Amino acid sequence: RAIQSHFGYYDVAMYEVDEPAGVFRLRAQAGHRRGALGVGYEQPIEVAVFAEVLRTANTYVVDDTTADDLYFNPSPDVTTVRSELCVPLRLGPRVLGVLDVESLQVHGFDRLDGAAMEALAGLLARCMQADESLRQTRMLQSLRQHIMEAVPSALLLLDDDLHVQFVNKRYLQFYGQRPDEVLGRHCTEVFPPSLIAESGFLSLVDRLKDDLEPQDVREVRYIDFANQERVADVRLRLVTEYQTNIVVMLHDATARMARLYQLQLLREIGQEMQRFRDLEELLRAILTCITAGPGFGFNRAALFMLDRDANTLV
Repeated sequence: RAIQSHFGYYDVAMYEVDEPAGVFRLRAQAGHRRGALGVGYEQPIEVAVFAEVLRTANTYVVDDTTADDLYFNPSPDVTTVRSELCVPLRLGPRVLGVLDVESLQVHGFDRLDGAAMEALAGLLARCMQADESLRQTRMLQSLRQHIMEAVPSALLLLDDDLHVQFVNKRYLQFYGQRPDEVLGRHCTEVFPPSLIAESGFLSLVDRLKDDLEPQDVREVRYIDFANQERVADVRLRLVTEYQTNIVVMLHDATARMARLYQLQLLREIGQEMQRFRDLEELLRAILTCITAGPGFGFNRAALFMLDRDANTLV
């Protein structure tokens, strides 16, 4: 609107090129003729002056619309335009769109007009690039958040000062915490103290920052907030996508370790059973392994033997 009022042009419009869709799309306008088209109006990419500007990445001037075959009037029923100045919104060789200015006068544009519009087009192109970068950043941030929520492990994102910037639902459910109890706090206020001590967490962070290499510690035994013993695999990764962040993944290995312990115990029981010669002694040993605390720790167990003659379990 400032361009329109200052230079006295009839119509000013900014179009963004969408090459995959094959159109120029009206993003902003001031004036009457194109204003009737409405923001969002689309013009085919191969049509008229716009196509020439996109092809050459240079400014194009229509001194007399009645004598230039490239001129295209999208609304011929409105007041006739007599001259047009179309300037590319360009970043290097890439054309992001066009700045289109129209006048009711024949030869309505001189060299100074062209230079002024090209300077403004350069500013607009940088603004469009910043807008595109912001949209892409927001899209990637949203995508990253969805990915982190889908991770089956408890996951946190720490800033360079080790304050929590993001936490997934898995972590909150695992430790029974709320987002406001975690977000913005230092990791030493969030993780169980036993986990920090047993994993050497702060030393891991220092190595991660120094070496820029992933840090992994497996099967860390620690006491959680409910005073229960747990086992965790602790994994640290450094990301510098938008700013320096530390990804912390805590994979609960408690069930896995219990299973491994049971398998090892079964192996040892099998080896031990081979040395028994008395059946009663062997059966007593089996039941002891099933019910003893250091063994499987079940509350009670019974062992039945098949009496083939009576076809019963005894």
